[in-house]
Amino acid sequence: MPAFKRHLLLPFVFLLFSFILTPLVFGKTALENARDDYTFQFTKYQEAKTNYLQDKAAYEKFKTAISKNEAFVSTKDYLLQVSKLYSSYLLLVKERGNQINWAGKENQRDKTLKLIDEDIAYLSDYTNRTKSAQTLEELTALSVDLSTQNKNKTLPKLYKVLSLYEVTETKSTLNYLNTTSQDVETYLSNNPSQNQSVIANWKTEIANIKNTTNSFIEKSEQILAKTGEDTAKYNEFEEISQRTNSAKSTMKRSQNLFQEILRLL
Repeated sequence: MPAFKRHLLLPFVFLLFSFILTPLVFGKTALENARDDYTFQFTKYQEAKTNYLQDKAAYEKFKTAISKNEAFVSTKDYLLQVSKLYSSYLLLVKERGNQINWAGKENQRDKTLKLIDEDIAYLSDYTNRTKSAQTLEELTALSVDLSTQNKNKTLPKLYKVLSLYEVTETKSTLNYLNTTSQDVETYLSNNPSQNQSVIANWKTEIANIKNTTNSFIEKSEQILAKTGEDTAKYNEFEEISQRTNSAKSTMKRSQNLFQEILRLL
């Protein structure tokens, strides 16, 4: 195979394997920074939770004004940290969405990210209300409010958004597989080889991988179409993830096939 031709094909193959094997590795980018912040906020959350539980137990045991005030302070800190943790996770999910190749579906991307922004705005308002609270009773009501928001609105949205991410990422990877295999087949057509039986088997294996991958994607899209943004459930997200993971595993099989055909050429 002429060197310049090989150099044209190798980047496509490398990019394909990058998407299949490590689709979310982008170095120290905004996505990586969002991950770091989430990890940091989770650590702070654990510390705040420990203090909250200790002061809560002391107040329930002694029922004094001092123990109640200590419980109030640690409860407020805990709720504020929960809000920060939730916000950092939502920002992480949003940044992941920014990294996806939406391939002409920017309107869908914008609509999806808007759902996340709505909950980020809620948490900003929630933080202000929590900071303004003056009594333990107010904090108790705020805790219930956050729990209700999380259960009835935030989680269903996240299951829908993450499900959409799974399908979109997998379809994007398949597009790279299609493009790369077509480039190889075009070269093979323009440069006949004596190893026609090997090439024929290679084409058959690649076609099988594409068909199997398409089948998994279609099944995941069928589930996604029935998943409402206000009613999405974890089991729906799990079903979609199982199928998209199966699709990605199927596409990984193409790695050895591409390496084999490149050696042959």
